[in-house]
Amino acid sequence: MVTIPYSKNTRLQTMPISLPGWWHTPLQAHQLKFFAHYMLFLSCALVLALSWFHWVYHIHLPDRMYLLWLPLQLMGTFLLYLGLPRFKSLPQGQVLALFVFSLMVLGGYLYDSGGAINPLIHLLIAPIAIGLVIFSRQPAFILILLSTAIYFLLNRFYVPIMSMKIPSLNAFFYWHLSGSAAVFLGISVLVMMIVFPLRQKLEAQQQDLLKNQKQALQHEYLLALATFAASSAHRLGTPLNTLSLIESSLRQICPSPQARQDLDIMANQLSVCQKALSNIRRKADRSVRPGRFSCNVTDFLADVKEEFTLLYPMQELPMEIPAETIVLHIDNSLSLAVLNLLENAARYSPDYVALRCELSDNDLVFQVVDHGQGLRETELSKLGKRPLAQHDGEGIGLYLTQMIVERYQGELHFERTENETRAEIRLPKSITEPSHD
Repeated sequence: MVTIPYSKNTRLQTMPISLPGWWHTPLQAHQLKFFAHYMLFLSCALVLALSWFHWVYHIHLPDRMYLLWLPLQLMGTFLLYLGLPRFKSLPQGQVLALFVFSLMVLGGYLYDSGGAINPLIHLLIAPIAIGLVIFSRQPAFILILLSTAIYFLLNRFYVPIMSMKIPSLNAFFYWHLSGSAAVFLGISVLVMMIVFPLRQKLEAQQQDLLKNQKQALQHEYLLALATFAASSAHRLGTPLNTLSLIESSLRQICPSPQARQDLDIMANQLSVCQKALSNIRRKADRSVRPGRFSCNVTDFLADVKEEFTLLYPMQELPMEIPAETIVLHIDNSLSLAVLNLLENAARYSPDYVALRCELSDNDLVFQVVDHGQGLRETELSKLGKRPLAQHDGEGIGLYLTQMIVERYQGELHFERTENETRAEIRLPKSITEPSHD
């Protein structure tokens, strides 16, 4: 047998109390409001019932009803509403303890007013309904067991209502029937107070889910198109390089001026094709490259103008830029969206295309203006909604632009007046950052 020596320095080691994991799971503020509504509803029901007992049916209940149970319920409700704004969340265990307190008060109230004969016995359904909404499985099950136990105990142990100087038996029956109707109405109102907020929140979550699914599908479509464009550019690069080699070889063996003139035209056309393929690779890479970065709006528009000039070297691009310094927090896809609008405008208006940018109180606006006739009014409303199958390729670029703008929570609009057509990208001001200059 081993003996552990005792000394004055020996300290008793206390074992920490282990609580189940759900005990510490927090309930958010909107969930706590359901419990607060329940406590307020219960306080009003108990006050009205006592008034009804005393003033309508002249039933004299025990003094504990007025001195203990009702003050406890009113005090608990008052303290809950007083402290609720200070808490963003509370552990489930603490809220369950508050539920147990309210059940004990309600059980004492029912014990002194007839037990299961009292129509208010059906109020025990209310904490079960609230608990199933805000609690996880274990505390909700505990609440159901406790409410059921109180119900069956009140069937056996209670202060008989007939011993409380009831004026007549008819008064007792009227009290029971009308009380049952009032309790049914009250529980219906409480359930409505629970269901409507839950329904609104569920609908909001469903809308967010559909929006996220739409954005995911658009991103996948954008990725597929960009991958296809990069692959096509790579495949077309080989025959163009072959043609360039053939052109160089022909230039050495064809000394006539007419042949050299034709070869110069071929070389220029090959150069245009190679630049176009290089631009396709660059745009495909930018459209799928993840991550956002910060840049000045002036530098952003300068890069867009440079790319546009490579595609249309003979065309001027006047720009209007805000005087104030604007820092954008964007990814590379936004330049693709603006460039697509410029390319479509240049296709219909080779003489004039302009780019404007302005910052309003709520939005950052990019406008592409041209003097071309372009599409009819009925067709303008369809641009960007879906790819349009036309001989000049119109529609697919605008569809990509629409998807990119939606990723920024923005809007794409088209408008045509008598002299010009405007394509407008309207983005939320949240994509801008305050300048540190």
